[in-house]
Amino acid sequence: MLRLLFLLLTTTACSMSGDRLTFVELKSFNTRDCNCGSPILEDIMQHEVPGEHNTYDDLITQAHETSHGIHSYIRNYLNDTGEPINGFYVLGNKAVKVKEPHIRKSQVAPYVPQSLRGSRFDLYIVGQTMWDDSPLYIWDEWNAYTNGGAAGVDLAQRGLWKSGWRDGVSGIIEFVVYALATGQAAKELDPEYFKNYSQFTEFLAWNIKRSMQIYRSGSQMKEFTWKKQDDYFQNLITSSDAEPLRNFARETFGSSWTKEVLGF
Repeated sequence: MLRLLFLLLTTTACSMSGDRLTFVELKSFNTRDCNCGSPILEDIMQHEVPGEHNTYDDLITQAHETSHGIHSYIRNYLNDTGEPINGFYVLGNKAVKVKEPHIRKSQVAPYVPQSLRGSRFDLYIVGQTMWDDSPLYIWDEWNAYTNGGAAGVDLAQRGLWKSGWRDGVSGIIEFVVYALATGQAAKELDPEYFKNYSQFTEFLAWNIKRSMQIYRSGSQMKEFTWKKQDDYFQNLITSSDAEPLRNFARETFGSSWTKEVLGF
């Protein structure tokens, strides 16, 4: 079943939400062979932008950091909107462009429940103040963690992960929370954008579904299993202070979709 992961990740989601997401084609920049046996990591490396040459021993980090470079390329060279955007590479020659909401990154922090302020909260949500005028920087990190986790899970399911235990998918579930908080902040602080710009909510839904598929697969693998991330996910589902975030998801995507994809 896990062998279907790459196909799932490179196919448009057929759900109540996310199925109207607009993609742009991003062809590969090179024909590099990652010599690792993972089609997902090879896909990411073949989209490494000209002038970059990332070399990390940790292959999840390799996928993560290379994704940031691709996002930067999309953001800076494929923006035909006349407005600030962020860009995300989601595998299979597919990229997504999303206009930035008219909020500050710092305004997202209050929407993250105390019980869900994980180890990356201070660095990425409170910190990185140079990106304060680009709230979708949070989604940039989210997608990089998701791509990194996808590469790690793919390697592990093929029996090719050789680096022992690692917190390979905990960043995914943490950033699903931060991505939802970004959505909630945009809904309340830039309501016209949220109401009228469907690309924002379509990508939020589509990438949550993708992220949760990877997280659920990886969190059951001995290479990436971790009680701390299980407890964090349980807080998302049950903590009383997370109820506004859960309600935001239900109101935005519908209760059936939210139950199926997020588990609450």
